[in-house]
Amino acid sequence: MWQKLMIFLARSEKLKIFFQSRRQLHQLATRFVGGQNKNEAIKTVINLMNEKIYTSLFYLGEYEKDMIVINKTIHSLQQMSKLLSQNNLDIHISVDPTQVGLQIDKSKCYKNLVTIGKKIKENQLKQLDTSKKSFLMLDMEDSSVYKETLNFYNKLKEKEIPTAITLQAYLYQTEEDLKNIIKSNSAVRLVKGAFAENKTIAFKSKEDIDKAYRKLATLMLSDEAKKSKFYPIFATHDDKIIDYINKQANTMGWKKNEYEFEMLFGVRVNYQKELVNNGYKLRLYLPYGKDWWPYAIRRVGEKPQNIKYLFRN
Repeated sequence: MWQKLMIFLARSEKLKIFFQSRRQLHQLATRFVGGQNKNEAIKTVINLMNEKIYTSLFYLGEYEKDMIVINKTIHSLQQMSKLLSQNNLDIHISVDPTQVGLQIDKSKCYKNLVTIGKKIKENQLKQLDTSKKSFLMLDMEDSSVYKETLNFYNKLKEKEIPTAITLQAYLYQTEEDLKNIIKSNSAVRLVKGAFAENKTIAFKSKEDIDKAYRKLATLMLSDEAKKSKFYPIFATHDDKIIDYINKQANTMGWKKNEYEFEMLFGVRVNYQKELVNNGYKLRLYLPYGKDWWPYAIRRVGEKPQNIKYLFRN
């Protein structure tokens, strides 16, 4: 019920306009958002890189049906790709398919993803350091767009566009799809899953979701994954699961620079520094832009303690 309420609040256009017009809520926005525009965001990226923390840029917006807004998103991400390349940084950009046209037309959405992906590849080729992890990372949204997102991923890979995909541990389907992706030279960001899905397609209890995550993480660190040059990305703030992953990686002969953890900007900052100090690779999911309300309220949905920042303001 809590998740459904937060998702409703995130998708309400009236509430978004109301809350984003309140200057008093600036603290809630800045806690989870890396800047209101690309220039502010790139400064945040550089500051984090100075602390040996990598980033994945996300231009705020989701479930968009306005072509003007969609085109603005595509333009901003292309510019961000260029800025990242010029500063010799990973061109790691996350995109929700619903923010670039999936709500309007599947073919238009795919065309827009290709446009962004080609720009990433173009700027990637300009860099001298070929070891950088540059991807168009497809975010995974609710189950209604799961199949299309996976199809987009496969088609982009066929075009040799540097693409990675996010998979959700709580969906039953994920294990089968992950096994297929591992067979190729690919990258997967594994998350637990934050949407209110039906029990016919997803695990519901924390215990079952954690168990599924550990099982999938083990697959991502298997001998087959290592041989196929698969790149595992573990997106979690759960220190118990992180400890489990590090033990598995060490047992299976993975070096610390052969996989990475990903967390949200503004969440468990001290623990993030601890991981980096211990030699682990950390990437932060870094949103930027002005439409911060849907993103921030979904962070409250994932962790109710975050609502204190809303009440404090």
